[in-house]
Amino acid sequence: MQKVKGGIMENISGNRYIYHYHIFESSTNTFDSKSLNLIPEVLPIIAISDFNSQRKNNYGFITKNHDYLEKEGFYQEIMKYVGRGYLESERNYYNYVAMDSYSDYKSYFLAPIVFEKNNETIYIYLTLKIFSQGIFYIEVTDELDKLNFTDDNFNIIENGEDCRILFPIMENKNIKYIERDIEEGIINTFVDEYHKFIFKAMENIYQKKTVHTYFTLFILDDGILNGKNNIDKSKEIAAAPYFKNLGTHFSNSVKSFDFNHFKFFGNINRIVVNLKSGGKDYTISKKTYKEDKYYYRGINNAFIMSALNYIYIKKSILNFLAETTYNNNPINREWLNFLEKNIIQGYSLKYVPSHDLRKMIDEQFIDSKEFETIQRLHYDNANIQLSKKQEVVETKINLLNLIVFIFTILSIAQIVEIFTDNKKIIAIITSAIFLITIAIIFFVNYIYTKKKRNNIDH
Repeated sequence: MQKVKGGIMENISGNRYIYHYHIFESSTNTFDSKSLNLIPEVLPIIAISDFNSQRKNNYGFITKNHDYLEKEGFYQEIMKYVGRGYLESERNYYNYVAMDSYSDYKSYFLAPIVFEKNNETIYIYLTLKIFSQGIFYIEVTDELDKLNFTDDNFNIIENGEDCRILFPIMENKNIKYIERDIEEGIINTFVDEYHKFIFKAMENIYQKKTVHTYFTLFILDDGILNGKNNIDKSKEIAAAPYFKNLGTHFSNSVKSFDFNHFKFFGNINRIVVNLKSGGKDYTISKKTYKEDKYYYRGINNAFIMSALNYIYIKKSILNFLAETTYNNNPINREWLNFLEKNIIQGYSLKYVPSHDLRKMIDEQFIDSKEFETIQRLHYDNANIQLSKKQEVVETKINLLNLIVFIFTILSIAQIVEIFTDNKKIIAIITSAIFLITIAIIFFVNYIYTKKKRNNIDH
């Protein structure tokens, strides 16, 4: 990734991952076979991975809808990434999280966006991963070595002259690339458009809306490829965006910790990880790493995500609770309970290093009181909304009771007429019953109101 500003050029090596987590708003069987079968028909899927904890042999495979794709000059490069980057990463990820029922998932590698600039081809890779707990995420992967970024947020790709965007579509059930018109400026709109297309397709397939949360993860390997890590630059990236009029990156307040050959910076929403080279902590040589970058970048990401995914799920559920609370849209209690049970996944990791890393990230980057506060506010708000609904129901019941009462009074007069035809006696008895009933109603209402006020005061 290159930063070009004021005649200064600085290279940063590694990948940037943006994780878009989506939670279905109501009860959803994400592993419904009918829905899963529709996904490759709608989305340009190049490869699929299917992992089940109850199955001895799990697998990943290449799809067969490549008739148009094979004719593209960049086809072999994409397939190299699929083989060494995607499929190997998924296999290793499963090894780290396997051995419990929470680790089941379906993964789909989509045809990447192809960005051609100055005789260089850049790929923006996207992966869809579906979990059995009513959650899926869309991973967007950028190779930072080849990209330009602005100095305010280290996040925006810039295009220039002699650039073109090739965008994947489905045609006759095959993946095909079309060239899209672009203007000078930012091209991230194409990535946003692709992400929106994917999650809208998922919502249409499952016929359910979702709530969206995203996280950014940088895994930088300058320490291995170039011999040194730029700590200050890592902190600036973690603290982005940078507002020049404030005159500081606020990088001094960035949290960090070491975990074996990884050094973590930032917060749960934006994490920067540096790979440290040399010594006994990391025995892969620079030559070996450089010759198979897709593979080593993939498995390092797989290990980090084996710990981080469960924390991302926890934060996504927290955001789900916060958003539904703010919009006064209480969640079905059964569905909410199902979602909250997902949080225990991170505590059942069988691979000890993954478990230890999850614990470390949890301690360093998560405010334990935040979830409790949002959860309490959600339940309080849900109870208030429920009380309001109960009051409406009670009002309707009282109205019905009043109607019944009126008809009852009229009926009493008819009953008294059976025993006497004296209209004066009939009027006295009817009036007496009416007044006694009214008095009872007012007394009961007084007791109910008094109890309600006492409950509010307490």
